[in-house]
Amino acid sequence: MPNYSTIASDLTAESVDILAAFTAAQAELITQGAPTTYFLEIYFDTSRIKRVFDDARVDTLSEAEQLRLYPQLGGLFNLAMRNLLYP
Repeated sequence: MPNYSTIASDLTAESVDILAAFTAAQAELITQGAPTTYFLEIYFDTSRIKRVFDDARVDTLSEAEQLRLYPQLGGLFNLAMRNLLYP
């Protein structure tokens, strides 16, 4: 039988972890001096990770939207670093 208290706790922690991942990736891209890079629905503009269609900062979006965009974060980070390392 599932332990719903544990599941609820894990899902709450997941939303915190997703925002932390966006924050950590953004900080590292800034530190490394990565160039403006677009990847699918998100982009890095040398200072923030934003959503393409409205320029909203990802860290200000709802948790549901952050969760939806989260699978794209790794691709954005890798492409931005490749653009920096292999101009």
